[in-house]
Amino acid sequence: MRPLRALVRYARKFTGFERDARIFLLASVAFGTLFSLWWVDFNLYLIALGYEPAFIGLTGAAWSLAGVVVALPLSVASNRLGRRLVMLTGSVVAAIATACLIFFNGPVAMIAGAAAVGAASQTFFVLQSPLLMEPSRPVHRNELFSLQAAIMPATTIGAAILGGLVAVVISTTLGVDSSDTAVYRALLAIMTIAAVLAGIAVFALQDDRPHPS
Repeated sequence: MRPLRALVRYARKFTGFERDARIFLLASVAFGTLFSLWWVDFNLYLIALGYEPAFIGLTGAAWSLAGVVVALPLSVASNRLGRRLVMLTGSVVAAIATACLIFFNGPVAMIAGAAAVGAASQTFFVLQSPLLMEPSRPVHRNELFSLQAAIMPATTIGAAILGGLVAVVISTTLGVDSSDTAVYRALLAIMTIAAVLAGIAVFALQDDRPHPS
């Protein structure tokens, strides 16, 4: 009975998270869905559009380089403007970029879109730890961070399954191959929705802009 009681006491720690911590966990699911679908399907979209491997590598480099360039400025901006506002801006940028890529598929649009999503991703990856720590109590932080760590791989698996199901449904409905560009445009639409949902969740967080002294 003692192991069971200990397990129950441990489980109860997951019920006492602060409001903003719970909301940010929901935002993490939305962000995780967006980025998981991107990592899995964007390169396949480029292949379906007929782009060469060298260009696909270039878009990946643009994604990574944009993240490197904005990481430190984002941290500085979050201290001055608040983490909520910076992350909300990132979700808006990601939503606009993924939506534009549904309609514009030229090389400049692809590189710019990849860079925009790469920069937007850093608003999540750079700020997720402060946004979890600041609204939470020390007694809950171990459980909070462990749950956050579990959410990301679980979301990756869920997004992979979702992408496969969408591919089957779209290809069956439209009578096209599962690698048709229409399938990946539908997935980009889901990414856009995920970015919007992430933005809504972040917007629901308390305003954390520093007050002038």
